[in-house]
Amino acid sequence: MTSRAEEPSCDLLRAELLRMRKEAGDLSFGDIARKNSLGLSKTTVAAVFSGRGRKKQPRWAVVAGIAGVLRAELSATGVDPDTVLGTMEDLHELYLLTTAAP
Repeated sequence: MTSRAEEPSCDLLRAELLRMRKEAGDLSFGDIARKNSLGLSKTTVAAVFSGRGRKKQPRWAVVAGIAGVLRAELSATGVDPDTVLGTMEDLHELYLLTTAAP
């Protein structure tokens, strides 16, 4: 079980991923699972977005894999993902901040 001190930082990362998902066309967790390069399951993808069943932040590779799918989907529409979603560097910075938070 996560401590109350950890919850706000976890919520920040989840909120950013949810925003990115919405901006990229609100892909289903199943679509994200099918399109990621890590072989993540639909259940794992859903847990990353909801936080349920997770005792700590997901690994960066998982977050980056999900973000990569969302970026590719947005890019396929002709929209620059850096403009709408922010850069991967921005997301990595947020990830580091949220994993370092007490």
